[in-house]
Amino acid sequence: MSLTEGVNLIKEKKFVEAFNYFNNFLLSEVAQYDNSEALFYKAVCLTELRIFDKAIKIFKDLKLKNPKVTYLHGSLIDHMMKCCDWSFYESDFEKLLENLKKDHKIISTFSSLMLFNSEALQLQIAKLWSREKYKLLNPEKINHYEIKQRRIKVGYFSSYFKWHPVAILMAEMFELHNKSQFEIFIFSYGEQKNDSMTKRIKKSGVHFTDVSEKTDLEIALLARLCGIDIAIDLNGLGTDNRNLIFSHRAAPVQINYMYAGTLGTEYIDYLIADEVVIPEKSKEFYSEKILYLPNCYMVRDSSITIANLNLNRTDFNLPKNAFVFCCFNQTKKINPQTFDSWMTILKAVDNSVLWLLSEDEVTNNNLKLEAKKRNVDEQRIVFTKKREYSNYLFLYRLADLFLDTLPYNAHTTVGDALWAELPVLTCCGTTYAGRVAASHLKAIHLPELITYSRDEFQNLAVELATNAEKLKAIKEKLIENKKTAPLFDTKLFVKNFEDKLKQLI
Repeated sequence: MSLTEGVNLIKEKKFVEAFNYFNNFLLSEVAQYDNSEALFYKAVCLTELRIFDKAIKIFKDLKLKNPKVTYLHGSLIDHMMKCCDWSFYESDFEKLLENLKKDHKIISTFSSLMLFNSEALQLQIAKLWSREKYKLLNPEKINHYEIKQRRIKVGYFSSYFKWHPVAILMAEMFELHNKSQFEIFIFSYGEQKNDSMTKRIKKSGVHFTDVSEKTDLEIALLARLCGIDIAIDLNGLGTDNRNLIFSHRAAPVQINYMYAGTLGTEYIDYLIADEVVIPEKSKEFYSEKILYLPNCYMVRDSSITIANLNLNRTDFNLPKNAFVFCCFNQTKKINPQTFDSWMTILKAVDNSVLWLLSEDEVTNNNLKLEAKKRNVDEQRIVFTKKREYSNYLFLYRLADLFLDTLPYNAHTTVGDALWAELPVLTCCGTTYAGRVAASHLKAIHLPELITYSRDEFQNLAVELATNAEKLKAIKEKLIENKKTAPLFDTKLFVKNFEDKLKQLI
C-alpha cells in the first residue's frame, strides 16, 4: 500500500473509497512508524463527505501530535470554516499570522482569500504556495505566432465546463464570441459530466477537447500544437486546478481569469479585473499585469431563466409577514465579524429573519449556537438547501434584502440576486475578493448600496428594512437599470473583452 494510491482516489473524488483505503493503510505495517500523513488525508475524506465533527477532531489531534505536517494548520482552519466552527479565531488565528510572517507553509492561497483583508499578505501567501506547489522554473517565453489571414486562437482551460458557477457565467460568452475573428478552444480537464451545460458549451461553435487523461506538460504541448495565441486559466488556485499547465507555457500570452486574487507566479502574464476590484494603487500586490475591463470584470449570462414556482414563503419555513434578510453565499464565507453585523441588524429590526443556504446539520447547529451567544433566537435563522439553478434563482424573489459577507464577498451570487431583482447590500473590502459586489453594484448603477464600514453597513440595512418606501424605490431602480446598465449586457461585455485580447497580440 502507498499513500499515493489513496491520494489519487481523492483526486478522482472517490471519497468513500479513499476513506476506506486510508483506514486500511493505518492498520497496515507501513503506518506503524509515522501515520501522520495518512491521518491527514483521512480527515480530508471525512470533510468531503461532510462529516465535519470527526474530521476536525482528527486535524486537532494531529496538530498536537505532529504540528509540522505541511499546511496542516491551514487545512484545519479551512475545514473549520466550512462548518462555521469559529473557535480557531480565539485560539489559533494569531498563531497563524505569526507563522505567516515567518514564511511558514501553513495555509493555501485560496483559503487565505476567505480569511485576510490584506492584499500584501495574500500576495505573500500566493508566492509561498506557488514556490511549494509549482516548483518548475519559469520557462522561456513563446514568440507570438503569425496571425495574418487567420483568426486569433483563444484557449480556455478549466475543470468547470459543466454545471458550475463559472460555466453558468460564461456559457453565453462562448456563444457570442465573434467567430469570424476568434477561434475558440476549450481544454476540459477533471471529472467530465457531459451534462446539459457541457452540451450547451459544445454547441457554441468551439473546439471542445477532453484533456483529463493528459499530463500538465502534454496539455501545454497540445495547446502549442493547436497554435493557441492566448491561454486563459479559469480555475486559478481554486478547486481541481491544474495550474502547472501554464508553467510549461501553453501559449505566448497566459491570463488568470475568474480567480479573485493573484497567483503569485511568474508564468501568468495578465489578470483580468476592473478598476473597482483592483484600484490603481493596488496593482503592486499582484504578480500579473492587470488587464482592465470597463464596467465590471465579470461576465454574466443574460439568457438565464428564473423558475416561476407556485410556492410562497411558508413553503420554505419563512414567516409570511416578516422582513427576510438573506445570504446564499457559501457558509465558509461567513465569519464572526460578519455574523456579528447580521445579528446586530436582526436585533434592530423587529419581526425579521435571516435566510441562509446550507444543507449540513453540523454547520446549521454551529450557526444557531452563535446566534444564541449573541442573544438572538435561533428560530430567526432559517436554512434552505441547494436546488436546480432556475429554482434556486426563484428563492431570491421571496427575500427582501441580500446581506453580503466580508472579507470575501458574494461573487456569482451577487449577480444571481441582482438578476432576480433583489437589492444587495455590501461592505466594500480592501482586497479583490472583498470588492466584487461593489463592482457589480456600480455596473448596475446602484452605488447607494455600497458601504465602506461595518457601522455604515449595519445602519443602512436597518434603514432599508424599516423604510419601506426607500427600499421600494431602490428595487424599482434595480428593475429599470437591469434593462440598460452594462452589468447584464453580455454582448457589450464580449466586445470589450475581445477588444482587450486584440491588444495583446
